[in-house]
Amino acid sequence: MVDRRVRHNPRSPAVLLEAALLRLLLLSCTVGLVACSHGPRWEEEDIGASPGEIEAGQRMAAEQCGTCHAVARDTQSPMRNAPPFSYLGRNYPISSLAEALAEGMITGHDGMPEWELEPAEIRGLLGYIQSVQDP
Repeated sequence: MVDRRVRHNPRSPAVLLEAALLRLLLLSCTVGLVACSHGPRWEEEDIGASPGEIEAGQRMAAEQCGTCHAVARDTQSPMRNAPPFSYLGRNYPISSLAEALAEGMITGHDGMPEWELEPAEIRGLLGYIQSVQDP
């Protein structure tokens, strides 16, 4: 009987390339896992809100946003498509919302009103949202 198995030369270019690609894949996966485990990919800008503005922002969030969004940490949003405030910083810097709030927030989910806020209101609301971000 003839042995039809192909013997692989561990030094052949194909075997070396396969080994290099496997190492690259493992390295990429490791880097990806480490990157995902270290919070946001950006440095959050300080909103510069005073304690009084943050307190007013908390009231505004509860009154204007709480029917759809979870405005406190560790709560679920009443409306399924409205992200909890504590999750917002996972996708983008909270400070990046300032311009949208000043010029009129475009609706982010069904039923979300369009509103324009004054600078102190923006600082307060965003300062409050920053304060409830998941660590």
